[in-house]
Amino acid sequence: MAAGGSITSSDAGYSLDPYNGDANLYLRWQIVDENASRKHIELVSGIRTSVWGPPRETTLETYLTDLE
Repeated sequence: MAAGGSITSSDAGYSLDPYNGDANLYLRWQIVDENASRKHIELVSGIRTSVWGPPRETTLETYLTDLE
């Protein structure tokens, strides 16, 4: 997994925008190399317009560690 991407704007190779053919939905991710064996990964899924209020986003955050 190569470092790069952004959770605030769509970046080729690190986003699906539009997602599943729907211009209202998007997925974005960012990968940051913290050191030689650990990566910090954030994933944002969002909807641009909502029937029940303002646009919404959900952010998931995790780490990938290579213990070898």
